[in-house]
Amino acid sequence: MTEKIKILVTNQKGGVGKSTISANLAGFIAIDKNAKVSLVDFDKQGTSSVFISKNPHTNIESYKAGLSYQQNANLTMLEAKVALRRYGAQADITIADLTWTFGLPYDFMLEFDLIIVPSSNSKVEIASTEIFILEYVQRMMVKLRQREQLILVVPSRVDRNQLNQIKFPGLEFLDNYSVCPPIYRISQINNEALSDFWFRIDNGIISENMREFGEFVYEKVLQIKKKKLDAPMVLLPRATNIPTASNTSVAPVTSVRPVISVIPIASVAPVSQANEVHLEGAPEVSEKEPASQPAKPAPIASSQRELIFFLNLDGRSLMFYAAIASLTHCCNALCRSILLGI
Repeated sequence: MTEKIKILVTNQKGGVGKSTISANLAGFIAIDKNAKVSLVDFDKQGTSSVFISKNPHTNIESYKAGLSYQQNANLTMLEAKVALRRYGAQADITIADLTWTFGLPYDFMLEFDLIIVPSSNSKVEIASTEIFILEYVQRMMVKLRQREQLILVVPSRVDRNQLNQIKFPGLEFLDNYSVCPPIYRISQINNEALSDFWFRIDNGIISENMREFGEFVYEKVLQIKKKKLDAPMVLLPRATNIPTASNTSVAPVTSVRPVISVIPIASVAPVSQANEVHLEGAPEVSEKEPASQPAKPAPIASSQRELIFFLNLDGRSLMFYAAIASLTHCCNALCRSILLGI
């Protein structure tokens, strides 16, 4: 895989299977899909990294990256970003195991292409998971649209006779949300926890369940990769020589971006006996003072008020230049009135 993908497995609540899912998903993608996987374990317990260390494979690297959670949340986020990029530099897919806390800003979640949120199917846990996701979506709505991030909810430790009860109604309106195949609650799960990756152990129920989950997630990974490959490349404009007419003496101009210029509305020339007023960039206006009454100033053409000739300006720049234009116009009119004796 040429496009690097980042996956975050997180929830605010502990004991919902984040570390188990992180380690087994890493093993499935690395072994079954033959991809280079980096597992970054941000949890203090280090359960997922221990799991990988007991089941080593050449395609998997695990790293323990505990966070210090400093008083400044942005410093904590910077620490997490540095660890994520350092440990995922050589991997096709990076999977981060993290118990979410308000010691990290929601902006950190934007580092990932795919967010997996494990949740039990109790009403309290479902409500907690919905609130967690909706608060994140509400705060990061604009950036999420640009990021095209996917959010997957994984019903974890679910009894197989309760599959029809798995619903997250508060999230159904989200376009980037899906529910994964559930991870079953199995009585002998503790005996199989560290023996091997679940998708290839002898217990058929466990292995089939984990393989179904892994295939679902990997299909989403391929979708994200395809979007990245299909996304149009944004190229910066190269410097080009702008040709000029052969009958002019203006030298060619080399520019990368349009040049923003402000043209003064008018400049007042010294007053002659004929009371001539010259406007720069406009037809010259000359009025002679009648014997009986002073001359009225010539009206300014509406085109002189059009100062902005470039469209790629932001709102603040437009307001700034419009203010300069208005001020220049007022000053020019005042000077003209004084000079004409009005």
